Amino acid sequence: MMKWPSPAKKTTLLAVIQLAQRAIERQPSSALAWQRLGEAQLKVGACSEAIFSLSEAIRLQPDNAEVPLQLASAYVRTHNYGPALEMLEGYSRRHPDNQAARIQWFESLVAASRLDDAAGLADEIAICDPLNPALFACRARLAMKNDAWQELLIMCDSKLGISPSHTAARYYRSLAMARIGLQEAAASMDLETFVWVGDLPQPPEFPDEEGFRQEILAEILRNPTLLPDPPGFTCRNAYHTEYLEQPDSPAVRVLLSQVRKAVDDYVGRLEGGDPFVTLRPTEAFLSAWAVAYTASGRQLPHFHDKGWLSGTYYASVPKIPDGTHDGALLLGAINIDPPWGIRAIPALPGRLVLFPSWIPHATAPTHVDELRVCVAFDVVRAS
Repeated sequence: MMKWPSPAKKTTLLAVIQLAQRAIERQPSSALAWQRLGEAQLKVGACSEAIFSLSEAIRLQPDNAEVPLQLASAYVRTHNYGPALEMLEGYSRRHPDNQAARIQWFESLVAASRLDDAAGLADEIAICDPLNPALFACRARLAMKNDAWQELLIMCDSKLGISPSHTAARYYRSLAMARIGLQEAAASMDLETFVWVGDLPQPPEFPDEEGFRQEILAEILRNPTLLPDPPGFTCRNAYHTEYLEQPDSPAVRVLLSQVRKAVDDYVGRLEGGDPFVTLRPTEAFLSAWAVAYTASGRQLPHFHDKGWLSGTYYASVPKIPDGTHDGALLLGAINIDPPWGIRAIPALPGRLVLFPSWIPHATAPTHVDELRVCVAFDVVRAS
């Protein structure tokens, strides 16, 4: 069974937010209170609120050395890379000996796909932080950009020799093999063995499954962080939550608890010698978000490099005119015709799909005006 970080940690952070807000009500000019509020908001995922709070902290105390880095992190997490990179570059040039700032600058350049700029820092980062995951991501994506597929394959084989369960290396290795046209490419992407499709059990807190899904749907649609087409995401013509768990979202909390139990059951069924099984995490946290797709809404092909296991739960799926459901999950999809094929998993209300995070995937549009709403998630190693 997977160990999940205690929910008490989040409860503590919410208490910190309330205390900081009260302190600000009493003393609005307290830079420290604004900083503590922003830090806690950032940790619970309320990044837009954190940007406002940390900006206030800087306004009130411009010489604070910590807050600019925290604010840059909040900007990056909302995919607002422009102000983040400007802030980090300026800070790093003013404080060239601050390794943490330079590492954050490098990581943010990679996240923003400013790969050529990031490459200028890569050798320095390799010395001070050789295990930084952004290093591999930077070099792998530069190889892709330059169509250096043989170089990418060698890079992935080397990485997997050191870390056999490395999510990004498994994905990029299959992609490189497909681009080179190697015969073994088809067998490198298994779309069956570790994919699970099923339904969640009826939670005792809700009288029926349909009512449970409708409450989840209502909570997602009133989520104040549900924003259209956030920059930097792979969704198109869709809405995406920044912070899924809200104070008034009990059904979402029950759903996430069920997902954790489903992951525990999934882990209990794993067998065989694949590194995905033998090197599975023993402790992880669940990173979840909701996506609401319009009629033309879809996901472009992508994979989840920070996850070990990924998944999606369908809260609401519209029927197309012939009575069936569309908006399928397309496992194995990449930007060329994949040698391993595509496994199309129909989107059905209440369905849960679990798959390794290295598997690329996309979604098909429904072409129906009613929203298709799902909760997607990654199981991320805790250490």
